[in-house]
Amino acid sequence: MGEQDEAVEASKLDELEARLVDRQIPYEAVSFAGGHWLDPDVLRSLAAT
Repeated sequence: MGEQDEAVEASKLDELEARLVDRQIPYEAVSFAGGHWLDPDVLRSLAAT
């Protein structure tokens, strides 16, 4: 999630993470400097993991 993301409020993110935990779905939360859109550098770093 972008640290300046205006499309997803922190409370909504907490709700989504709780749903994943409740369903025992593994995930990795990744934050980055920026807004709602992923730039090419962020996409490359995600692809490398």
